[in-house]
Amino acid sequence: MHINVTTHPTTEWTALQLRQTFMFDTAPRFLLRDHDKIYGDAVVDALDELGIEQVVTAVRGPWQNGDCERVVGTLKRECLNHMIVFNEAHARRILRGYLEYYHGWRAGCAVG
Repeated sequence: MHINVTTHPTTEWTALQLRQTFMFDTAPRFLLRDHDKIYGDAVVDALDELGIEQVVTAVRGPWQNGDCERVVGTLKRECLNHMIVFNEAHARRILRGYLEYYHGWRAGCAVG
């Protein structure tokens, strides 16, 4: 599966990505989403066309997406809480290094 990335997604752009990603009857049964504005009418229509049922998390209920919360918590505790981040490029460099360590050495196999 391949999905495009953009800095400023819109409702229309998100709906197009959903249609292009799941155009061959490969759509999942459910989509867990929050209350972000990119899930407007165009996205709701696309989800209905694809037969995907929306599961909307509660407002201010981050605990409802435990996988994402675990990743964010791990990155904060094991990486970002120990450093002073100067800018976005610096943060990306720190996170890239941590992910190389995590996926390579921590798992017991060197990458590359």
